[in-house]
Amino acid sequence: MSASITDRAMLCSVTVSIWTGRRHDRDASTAVTKAHGATEGAGRFHKRLMPADAATFDAVRRVGQALRREFYRLTLPWLDDGTRVLPTRVFQDFGLRMEAQRDKFKNAVAAFVADYDSLRERARSELGTLFDLDDYPDNVEAKFGTAIRYFPMPSSSDFRITLTDAQMQAVQASTEAATTEAIATAMRDVWQRLHAATSTIADRLGNQDRVIRNSIVTNLREVLDVLPALNLTDDPVLAQLVADAKQKLAPHDPDRLRADPSLRRDVATEAQAIVDAMQPYMGGQNG
Repeated sequence: MSASITDRAMLCSVTVSIWTGRRHDRDASTAVTKAHGATEGAGRFHKRLMPADAATFDAVRRVGQALRREFYRLTLPWLDDGTRVLPTRVFQDFGLRMEAQRDKFKNAVAAFVADYDSLRERARSELGTLFDLDDYPDNVEAKFGTAIRYFPMPSSSDFRITLTDAQMQAVQASTEAATTEAIATAMRDVWQRLHAATSTIADRLGNQDRVIRNSIVTNLREVLDVLPALNLTDDPVLAQLVADAKQKLAPHDPDRLRADPSLRRDVATEAQAIVDAMQPYMGGQNG
């Protein structure tokens, strides 16, 4: 892997911990199994420990999901364990956005904690004899949390173990090959984001019977906003297509697109031209 890649990106992981609010009830599982004449272990009964309409509890989960979505939006795939590539060009923006999301998460948790005792009492009524106070943590706030971790990009030169020259060369070659493939996977993700956003524009605007929602334009703008920083290899073709989409597609107002069939056709044509230009670089990833 070239030194430029190690200089322009790092690895990052985000962990969001959320109390599930559910509990496996062995006694209830056994009772249900017997009642239906099923064999032991045929099913499991999980209690919902919070009321179905526990708004503050649901809010914590929604904010946690939003935090993860923002993490994925600003990073690229790396390993299956959740570690992702964070370009240094987006590091400052990433830090600010993640901190804002973490603040929202903390505030949502605080609101739920303030509501916890009353929600538990409501759950007591809903669960009836299934209610068990021991299912509820005394310090429920400790069940929630977020963490962001940063790591350097791996390099074959990092190995400091005792090996023969031939063994070291084999290990370094393997590391280089794996890292090169991982970078290629990350760049495929960038291409796929642009392809998905522009092809949606071409499809929706090119069909006069399709509903035109604001989201097709706002989603495109969000993608175009972050793609230049995610262009790890400084691919000039990708950079030009992003610039074309910014100039020819992103400026259009959804209301005008809905009201003007001629404008819709023109923008659909521009979008399709960008989609067509991407085809040689998609590597079969557009289906």
